[in-house]
Amino acid sequence: MGKGTPVDDAVAIAALISDLNWLIDQITRVLLAAKIERHARNEIRPNIREGAVREKAEVGKEEVDRGGRAVVEYVRGYVYKAPSDGYRKLEEADSLDLANEALVADEAKLYAHLFSDADRKAARARLAPHMEAIERRKAASRERIAVQRLELPTDIAALRKLAEMTDAPEAAIAINEAIVSQVPQDIAALNRLGRAYVAIGATDEARKRFNDVIAIDPHNGVATRRLQELAARERSRSR
Repeated sequence: MGKGTPVDDAVAIAALISDLNWLIDQITRVLLAAKIERHARNEIRPNIREGAVREKAEVGKEEVDRGGRAVVEYVRGYVYKAPSDGYRKLEEADSLDLANEALVADEAKLYAHLFSDADRKAARARLAPHMEAIERRKAASRERIAVQRLELPTDIAALRKLAEMTDAPEAAIAINEAIVSQVPQDIAALNRLGRAYVAIGATDEARKRFNDVIAIDPHNGVATRRLQELAARERSRSR
């Protein structure tokens, strides 16, 4: 069973229910946001069907409402059932920590002892290929940015003009990194970089660039607000 500090089953189940409620709410938000973003990029038809996403969430809510061991079995059941398209959607949103398997895989949770070592192994095996796909996607993104960087002009005025015209995150990263390599204290370029890194899910790089802005201009409103948003997101994910 779990290797964490033993706790009363009732306390453990209450913690599991709390995490599951939060997870269901977050999945609803993340999948809706992903649908809206894909629609904006014309990758899906405009019928976003918010109701369909929320209907799926309600299935989980019903199990939570049943309480007790039913919740444990509901979560465990996801580890062994046939995989659904939901894993791909969470993978695309870089949000696999919202999969039910993530609750089972984490030995540090108060409710870890409610699941067996075999459950944890199965949960990690289920998530592993999706984690690998995320890393491959990030590596491919870094490579595309590097290639674009090589094709850019070196003239700073030309780079700034390109930066003003570019909305695509990877292109924005290539262009604005080229700018700050020549003008490290260019606040506009640093803020654009931070926003672009957020857009591709590179939050550590985004935080670094916004902090670079604060080091230059401690009262910069854009960087301050963005750092607060990143901190709130981190607190939400670390529950």
